[in-house]
Amino acid sequence: MCIYLLYPLGYESIQLSLAGIKDYLGDPYNYGDILNIGGGALHIIIANMVGPHGTAGRLTLIFMTLASSFKLFMLLRVFSNIAPVVVILKQSIFDLRYFLLILFLMIFILGLVIAATGLSN
Repeated sequence: MCIYLLYPLGYESIQLSLAGIKDYLGDPYNYGDILNIGGGALHIIIANMVGPHGTAGRLTLIFMTLASSFKLFMLLRVFSNIAPVVVILKQSIFDLRYFLLILFLMIFILGLVIAATGLSN
């Protein structure tokens, strides 16, 4: 994970020094980079303190996976053949956000019921 963070940290540091802090923070896409680097550093710290298989280590790893996926979609917009697919996928997820929220809550509640009744063992 530490090696994975070297390139984004170096690239964003150079971008911050060239653009200045006001212009850097004015671009909303840079916040994804900040979350990606900060989440990776947090995961490294938590994995070394608690262990990677603890709840906190798993949650930070899930966060890092989501942040990296977001960064991948932003990178794929650069390629002209893939850009329309990325735009369609982004709009579809945005249109389905309420359905996906309800679906997540239903799965979460079902998981709680299964865990409470002991059926997961």
